[in-house]
Amino acid sequence: IHMIDAEIEHASRDFLADNALPAALEAELQDKMLRAIDTIRFGDEGYVFVLGFDGVIRASAQTVDPTGEVVSLILSTIDDHPDGAYVEYSWRKRSSPDIAPKMSYIQAVAEWDWVIGAGFYLDDLAATMADRSAIMARHFWFSVLQSSLVLIAVIVVTLLIGRAIGRRIGATIDTFINDIGVAIVTNETIDQSTQRFIEMRSVARSLNGVLREKAAAGRVLSESLTEKEILLREVHHRTKNNLQIVSSILHLQSGSFDDERFRAALSECINRIHSMALVHEHLYQTERLSRIDMSDYLNSLIQNIRAGHEGPTRGRIAYSVDVERGVEFGVDLAIPFGLIVTEIVSNSIKHAFPDERTGTVALSLHRAGNSYVLEVTDDGVGVPLGIDRDRPDSLGMTLLRALTDQISANVTVTTEPGVRWRLEIPIAAATQSTTR
Repeated sequence: IHMIDAEIEHASRDFLADNALPAALEAELQDKMLRAIDTIRFGDEGYVFVLGFDGVIRASAQTVDPTGEVVSLILSTIDDHPDGAYVEYSWRKRSSPDIAPKMSYIQAVAEWDWVIGAGFYLDDLAATMADRSAIMARHFWFSVLQSSLVLIAVIVVTLLIGRAIGRRIGATIDTFINDIGVAIVTNETIDQSTQRFIEMRSVARSLNGVLREKAAAGRVLSESLTEKEILLREVHHRTKNNLQIVSSILHLQSGSFDDERFRAALSECINRIHSMALVHEHLYQTERLSRIDMSDYLNSLIQNIRAGHEGPTRGRIAYSVDVERGVEFGVDLAIPFGLIVTEIVSNSIKHAFPDERTGTVALSLHRAGNSYVLEVTDDGVGVPLGIDRDRPDSLGMTLLRALTDQISANVTVTTEPGVRWRLEIPIAAATQSTTR
């Protein structure tokens, strides 16, 4: 449109120079403009068109609107927007009979009652944009390829350099880690002067401080544990001695009674006290002070019970002890367990072999599944009607019931011939007692 304005101005000067009449001048000028407009082309389908206010197409590649709809649309749009507007419609192309969507910019030339416009076909715009996009995509991927090649080259060079540096650093780090391991095991400090990197010297300095604190705490802890171990041994030793004193007092007291029942009752009490004292004796003789080996303990316990009944049963009763090695109980379980064994064995010695009868008392302790199993058997006369734990008729049976309930033992008693006591103690209960 600016080009047309320039042409109009140029033509006006020419005609005015010829001193033509105004009406003739205007007609000639319009005719010259229309011919000039018909020659304007841009691209394959680009041109300028002129439409009169009367609906006549004065300059265009196609001078006839078959339906008149486009002319009406342009005229109604220019009425609303005389200073210019965009309008979209369908129009036949110059190079083919195809009707395609088109968008044009139109502006009124009110002096000549013209509408001048120029536009482009939307499918041509889409094709042009697609071509530009393809070109831009090719440029983009070419740039990406170039950048990738450069990046790969940089990565390769970096990896080669890093590998060389990494080997040296890795060897240094391995040596440093080895020094740390040795220092932790031996509690010796790390020589900071041999470390190549500031970070390693800093770590070594911090670790040396921790090791020195650990060594100091270890010495305090060791001294404390030694002191507590000595005290605990002393407690067990004094407890054993006190129980021995009580036992001796009872033994002396029994000599003052003429009634055999009193003397027998005191003898049973002495055996019970011996079983408890024996636990403390074994505890202060062990290294760990918290558990005792049941094999050693039960052999000693049977020897003490045998010695307590040696007079009336000398040579008539044999004893057998079979305990699986490695079975250990803590003091909370060993004491009631020893009292149970004392009651059962003492009961067999007193009642299973009357009238100078000979026989054997056998004891065994072993693991079976999730339990420890204690069996005490004799081949004596047995009991006619069995033993009812729920209705105890003596102190010994009362103690047996209370003690077996305390250690969560499942008790089975069978007779004829002899008597067999079988106690199943859950290993879990034994472990809890040991940890306490």
